[in-house]
This record gives sequence, structure tokens and C-alpha cells, in this order.
Amino acid sequence: MNDKDRQRKEAINRLNILHDMLGIDKAIISDFNKGKVPLSVELFPSFPVGTIHLSDVPDFESKVRKFETEHNCTAYYVVNTCNVFLSILYVSNYTEGWDYERPNPEGYITSVVYDLSGQFMRPDDIDFGECQYINADGSLKRIV
Repeated sequence: MNDKDRQRKEAINRLNILHDMLGIDKAIISDFNKGKVPLSVELFPSFPVGTIHLSDVPDFESKVRKFETEHNCTAYYVVNTCNVFLSILYVSNYTEGWDYERPNPEGYITSVVYDLSGQFMRPDDIDFGECQYINADGSLKRIV
């Protein structure tokens, strides 16, 4: 099993954790198994959140694929928050850190964030850290 295969297996594990812990839709896991990365879209605060596939938004897919290539990791969920932040949940190539990266019971998950608005960072800058997520109609919604 190569690094990417191990990362994909771990990504499926994390999606199952998100299903059990936060209630994301099982179809998201099924789609990921078919090679489709989920993209939650929140257009406005307090509007319903929906999930589409990352490939449906080429600009976002390009950012995610560039991040995966540069950091030798695998994205398993992407969240667009009001076209301001693009948060990428990923599996790194550092297996010793996987326990830390996995979703915790409070909904905090290791993520990397792009500022799509350009208000807080330059367009291609990224910020690594933990973001908090909740279930929104079977999709993930970033709240912190």
C-alpha cells in the first residue's frame, strides 16, 4: 500500500467518524469512495448548507489539488463559508500525527484555510490550524 492509498483509507475512516459524531450524510462517504471530494457550500449565514462535489467548482478544485500536491496530502472534505473562507480537511503524510488530526468530540478538525475574499490574507496564502464544524442538514458547516 502506498502513501496515497493509506491516506485515502484514513480519509474514509475520518468521514465515518464525522458520520457517527456529527451526522454527515452517508452518501458523502459513498461518493468519496468513488473519487468525489465533498464540498459544503454556505452562501449566506443562516441559509441552508448543501453539499456538492469539489469537481463542480473548478477554481476551488484547482486550489485543493495544488495544496495536495505541495503538501503530499489527501483532501477528504472541503467547506466554502460564504465565499470568504475555503477550509480543507485533509490527511497529512505524517502518520504519527493522524490521531491529532482526526475530528474530536467537540467538532474541532485540523484544517487548512484559504481566504477567498482577500480581506485577511493574500490570495494564495494558507493558514493551518483547527476549525470547529457542526452538522447542517447532513453537511459540514464551519462555525469557528
